[in-house]
Amino acid sequence: MTYFFLFAAYVLIWAGLAWYMSTLSKKQQLLRDEIYILKNRLRVRE
Repeated sequence: MTYFFLFAAYVLIWAGLAWYMSTLSKKQQLLRDEIYILKNRLRVRE
């Protein structure tokens, strides 16, 4: 029975890590998009 709980905890930890990494990559993509937009605005002003 204890093995089942250990396995469940292991799976939960990995699922949490995967979710955390996916949210991080989405945030990075949003930041890249914002930086790209800002750079384009600066180029247009020049």
